Amino acid sequence: MQLRKTSKDVIQKIQNLKPHRIVPRVLIVIGITLVYVVIFWLLIDQVGPIISVFLSVPIVAAGLYFGQSVGLLASLIGLALNTFLLTTLGGFTLSQVASNWPGYLAIVVIGYIAGYIHDEAVARKRIDSEIHSREWFIAIIGIATKSITGISNPEEAHYRLVSYLTNLFIADYAYLVRWDDANRQAFLMASTKALENTSFPIPLKPEEANTIETVVHSGHSMVIKDVQESNYI
Repeated sequence: MQLRKTSKDVIQKIQNLKPHRIVPRVLIVIGITLVYVVIFWLLIDQVGPIISVFLSVPIVAAGLYFGQSVGLLASLIGLALNTFLLTTLGGFTLSQVASNWPGYLAIVVIGYIAGYIHDEAVARKRIDSEIHSREWFIAIIGIATKSITGISNPEEAHYRLVSYLTNLFIADYAYLVRWDDANRQAFLMASTKALENTSFPIPLKPEEANTIETVVHSGHSMVIKDVQESNYI
């Protein structure tokens, strides 16, 4: 059950990585593993099972690159590979290999710790990014508030408001619409995109107002997936 959960975590972590980052990291881990196999083959007769300590190198790399789940899974795969090498190239029996379990346990712990370091670094980076975004959000809101409250011209105030919202949401452009619930009419108050009719407010057509009315009464935002092909303003 735990192994199945670990496998799902591994798949999820790999899927979250961008392809141009996955391939080099995987190649590095595979390359280090192949180097370990070569070193094992060359030195097993001279050094003995102590050569297994170098197994921690590709496992640490996997943990640092992909996190705890991958580091743990890599350690288990590494132990299986090392057991195979010891019994085939080293001539050891399974009981002899199993007698060195404290060292193998240490390798598993090392893989887990390496993954933990990766996950902590990612979490810290995410927190720093969120703090920066919130600081930027508050700064934009403060600037927008001071700028808008000092304007006596409503049309200019509307334009500045929608301009700040465009920056806030990092959008290409934005519209400010007022909904008249009594008359069930929507009015375009400002736009950051150039329009043929620049005399605001601009009454919207019924099919355009239907979307605005739906959003207003639902109290939730609406996502339009294909904006270019939609009939909405």
